[in-house]
Amino acid sequence: MKPQRAQWWDPRTWMAFAYWELKTIFAAISDDGWSDWKATTILLALELLAMAALTDAVSVIRGHKLIYRSSPFIYIVPAILILLNLKAILGKNESWNRLSTSFENYPAGSVLNLVC
Repeated sequence: MKPQRAQWWDPRTWMAFAYWELKTIFAAISDDGWSDWKATTILLALELLAMAALTDAVSVIRGHKLIYRSSPFIYIVPAILILLNLKAILGKNESWNRLSTSFENYPAGSVLNLVC
């Protein structure tokens, strides 16, 4: 079976690339076998922060709070994020690992050449 190519317009590719980059960095720092877990934890924390920032932005735009302290949504929003990423949390990162061969074949410094 032919390996899947990364599509720049697909948000799943962005998540897969971020996961691959973090996993590679953590493996280079200390190859203790926990690089997958560390990368997954960082991505889940960033997703939770992004969700909080989004609800805060909508609250500011609308002029009142969306989620009150006594509201069950304080627990529902993180639970939804955890359920959406349950496979990754359980260590089955196939969806994020699916493009790793494509990422490994990128030329060195290609991202820096695009930025600079």
